[in-house]
Amino acid sequence: LSRRCVAAARTPACALALAAWVSLSLAGCGADPKPTPTTQDSGATGGDIGFAGQDGAARGDTGAGPDSGVADGDASDSSASDSSANDSSASEVGATDAAAGGGCPNGCDDGNACTDDACVAGQCTHTPNTQICDDGKPCTAGDSCSGGACVGKPTVWLKTYGGSGEDVGRAGYGLPDGGLVVAGHTASGGVAGKAKGGRDAWLLRLDAQGEVVWEQVLGNDLDQTAYDVAVWDNKVAAVGTWREHSDKQARGWLHIADDQGKALGSHVFKASEVTELHAVAVSAAAKKPTQRMVVAGYTESSAGDIALAVARVDPQTYKPLWIKSHGTTGFDAAWDVAALYNGNIALVGDTAPGGSGPHVWLLELDETGAVVWQRTYFSDGEDTGWAIVSHPDSAKQNQGYTVAGTRRKPGAAHTAAWLMRADAAGKDQWQESVIAPGGAAAYSIARLGNSGYVAAGRSAQTKNADQALLWRTDSVGATLWSMPVGVASGSVGHGVAVWKQAYGLIGQDGAGKAANLLVMRATTSGKLTCP
Repeated sequence: LSRRCVAAARTPACALALAAWVSLSLAGCGADPKPTPTTQDSGATGGDIGFAGQDGAARGDTGAGPDSGVADGDASDSSASDSSANDSSASEVGATDAAAGGGCPNGCDDGNACTDDACVAGQCTHTPNTQICDDGKPCTAGDSCSGGACVGKPTVWLKTYGGSGEDVGRAGYGLPDGGLVVAGHTASGGVAGKAKGGRDAWLLRLDAQGEVVWEQVLGNDLDQTAYDVAVWDNKVAAVGTWREHSDKQARGWLHIADDQGKALGSHVFKASEVTELHAVAVSAAAKKPTQRMVVAGYTESSAGDIALAVARVDPQTYKPLWIKSHGTTGFDAAWDVAALYNGNIALVGDTAPGGSGPHVWLLELDETGAVVWQRTYFSDGEDTGWAIVSHPDSAKQNQGYTVAGTRRKPGAAHTAAWLMRADAAGKDQWQESVIAPGGAAAYSIARLGNSGYVAAGRSAQTKNADQALLWRTDSVGATLWSMPVGVASGSVGHGVAVWKQAYGLIGQDGAGKAANLLVMRATTSGKLTCP
């Protein structure tokens, strides 16, 4: 545009030319590209022993204080990043202004954050993009634009895994990305169907949608299994039993893998030291690094007596620093373990001295494995403690324990699922039960800060018609809701996983050779559908 025309803009022709030039200039400079919000958080938070750069969310309470457990609330993906990606973005507004002066007088904003709007040769165009967005659904994560629409990945689901053999999940550990690591056994060779013969130990990592990230099928042609799993420092620790052809005896077994499923090492105990390992705990808050890892189970003597077995393990070499056994003649076993900040160890299981019982057995050991105190809680009926969580305060000092298990009163036809809160010396403070007509049990528990607990187990409305059970209580054990899970009769929940906005159950759908690995990720209100 000539300087003379600008100066003489009072003339109609030059005024029109000047207006057109200004409009074109604004159209070229005023439309900012669409913003790219920060990728949405999957919502998993918890303790401090997860994979690198992450906060681990464990099956139990691994934090140091009373509020260190996961927060309670409905599953939602309405994070700050989601709310920033909406239909009134700067790019949409800019496209409207540009179109109005570029031959599209009504503008080109289609109100869709998943299209890039423009005016080309007097015509509006709406080109699909791949930006981060918010689909407005509380049960999705990782929302992104695809084909001009905002699409999220579901974060509540129920899936089964396995083949024609017995495939069972025994434990799980929730990860910050919304996924989890699962431990159990497979007679089908896992998802890939690579059976080694017999029953193989099985480790899987699943993402937040239940897709397999990696799996390990570990064994020979004898029966092996993994009973528990923990995650810390980019590593996965699994424990269970292992058998060799030399004598086919069961031995306690510890296996370590990295966060990509690569084996880092293992240790097989002597049969005379540890016959089976059922629990592993890793404490991020231990005073000394060598006090971080502990494993527990039982050992069987040549005379057939079962004694509780516990070992402190070096977390770098995976070798035992010491091994101790406790108990009397008869049956004494540990089914779960907690590693405390001061180096002490809490164990729960059952004891049946001389063949009586069994009865819940709770005990605390010092850092050398010597008994500090031990308690049983009933003199009649039958009862077992299957799982334990500790209650550290803000100074990391233990304030007691909560135990999950089973209780059958004298004369009762079936067991009840049972919770008990004990103080730091093991004295019981309250007990609560879930009773079903065909029996119930609680096999795993996670502490949710001060808001209560979530437990996994089984219940049956009629005899021999078990369904897996997810059970949510308040801080004194009163039931808030319970959720039956599974399709096939004989389903059981063996493990529980926790995320900030979801609870998980790990177990089996069906029984015997018909069993498949069962994994569920539900909302914190116990639903598989969005509110």
